[in-house]
Amino acid sequence: MDNKQMIKELVFVLAGGSLGSSIRYLSYHFLDFDTKSPFPLKTFLVNAFGSFLIGFLTILFKMYDLSEVFKLFFITGFIGSFTTFSTFSFETIQLYQNGHIKTAVLNVSASVIVGIVFVLLGISLANCISVQQ
Repeated sequence: MDNKQMIKELVFVLAGGSLGSSIRYLSYHFLDFDTKSPFPLKTFLVNAFGSFLIGFLTILFKMYDLSEVFKLFFITGFIGSFTTFSTFSFETIQLYQNGHIKTAVLNVSASVIVGIVFVLLGISLANCISVQQ
């Protein structure tokens, strides 16, 4: 790959990443609820939705044979910055350090299971769309 191509692709990743992190920031403010539980529900919901999106978009990109730059923008950039594995990890450690060991284990278990299930749901929905066309 030549430098011009790499720079072009990097611009798409940066643009998608900027949009994804901005939407994540806004989603924390628009998900306006507070629970008494220490469970990090906002991060959980963002990661579940991101898992759905990556499954859904991956199949759509294959179905429609979309350009690599769309994949770089949406999957690498947007979803990569929208989902919050580092936040998930940090919040899990905080739960553990604050004595919420069961909640920390629940956070890890539920996030992994729901993440996988939502990827599968996204794939299934995209496959249903392709069957109907």
